[in-house]
Amino acid sequence: MLALILSYYTVVLQNVTAVPVFYPIFVSYLLGFRPGVPKFFHIGRDVFCQQSVPEQMNKHQQTMNHTFSIVEYQPEYQPYFEKFNKAWLEEYFTIEPIDHWVLENPEEAILKEGGRILFVCHNGSIIGTVALKLVEPGIYEMTKMAVDKAARGVGAGKLLCKTAIEKARELNAEKLILYSHTSLESAIAIYNKLGFEEIELDKGKYVRADIKMELPLN
Repeated sequence: MLALILSYYTVVLQNVTAVPVFYPIFVSYLLGFRPGVPKFFHIGRDVFCQQSVPEQMNKHQQTMNHTFSIVEYQPEYQPYFEKFNKAWLEEYFTIEPIDHWVLENPEEAILKEGGRILFVCHNGSIIGTVALKLVEPGIYEMTKMAVDKAARGVGAGKLLCKTAIEKARELNAEKLILYSHTSLESAIAIYNKLGFEEIELDKGKYVRADIKMELPLN
């Protein structure tokens, strides 16, 4: 069937006057409405997510119908960065003035100073994000990590953490720090498992933070 559709499409390209009898079927394949269509045919919404999954992702994640990919920040992704972070902050805490500034102006607040913002996609849609903010030469803060509530539990948070760590190494970071709250037990467990250790908290950074963690990278 697929070969027939492709053959027809070739005819259309060669002769634009051809009657598009199979056009609706062909479009449905292109938009990914049929199960089992190869990945390269899924060119509907969120086409920017069709990048390869990092090699660090374990095989278990790849074989549970969880198709992940990582993409870096583009201006059109800013709404996701703001939406996901504001949602979880409102769910657990409150949005502080510094949060509004960073989330609404990520290019100036994070990227301009040498930071990075990453997004994780699941089955073609952006579901989470994390940022690396340059604190001083050699030190980055892993911050603004959030996963869409509807997509939690598929391993996106852990993948974001691992990817952020690898990206920090690429940026020649000597260590990675983060601020969190001990009530976020799942997040703290991931940080511990990835090698972060608790260090003295410098109060005043965030009102909600009651723990600071560090991961040496050299």
